[in-house]
Amino acid sequence: MKDLANLSLLEQIDGLNSKEFSSVELTSSYVEKIEEQNKILNCFISLNENALEEAKKSDSKIAKNKANTMEGIPIA
Repeated sequence: MKDLANLSLLEQIDGLNSKEFSSVELTSSYVEKIEEQNKILNCFISLNENALEEAKKSDSKIAKNKANTMEGIPIA
């Protein structure tokens, strides 16, 4: 699978809508990247502890076609 955290915004939206990957997978990719890079960059003070739970909710909305355009996209 591609490195989801390096996809453009449009690629992320298309991938979520086409079910190529889920919001949980996308969010997990970002969390892993942040945990890896923040040791060097020290640019994140905290992460949302509920990010994966919120991603699950977004996946549910996407599956029911009740999502807005940016639903499921992680925002820092």
